[in-house]
Amino acid sequence: MRSLFIALVLLISTAAAQAEPHAEATQAWARATPPGMTMGVVYLTLQSHEDDQLVGASTPIATKVEMHESRMSEGVMSMHPLTAVAIPRGSAVHFEPAGKHFMLIGLSKPLQVGETFPFTLKLAKAGTLTVTVNVRKAE
Repeated sequence: MRSLFIALVLLISTAAAQAEPHAEATQAWARATPPGMTMGVVYLTLQSHEDDQLVGASTPIATKVEMHESRMSEGVMSMHPLTAVAIPRGSAVHFEPAGKHFMLIGLSKPLQVGETFPFTLKLAKAGTLTVTVNVRKAE
């Protein structure tokens, strides 16, 4: 009976460990856009429980999503495309203004304060992760 109990505990522990997501995204938000604007931006914080790599993103409200990084060089801010972003195990990677961010290209409509939309991240190991993005007032 004791070995049956131990086997049951191990089985439940294994199932719980497998159910834990390998990555999580928090604080996902986008700036509201003016009427007629067909581009937007998304920011969030991404963490992984194993070394992984973010290799893309998508949303049904835009025809394309690109990852970019803004950098200051000789007093000039410029944007550089990113094909992948390393997500070290246990570290938070921030996508934020004046840093890494997601460009939404070909918006189906302007983003309005209070709206939400789904945003799917594609990670090399963890697969896909869909989060809800909150649209906030442009600052």
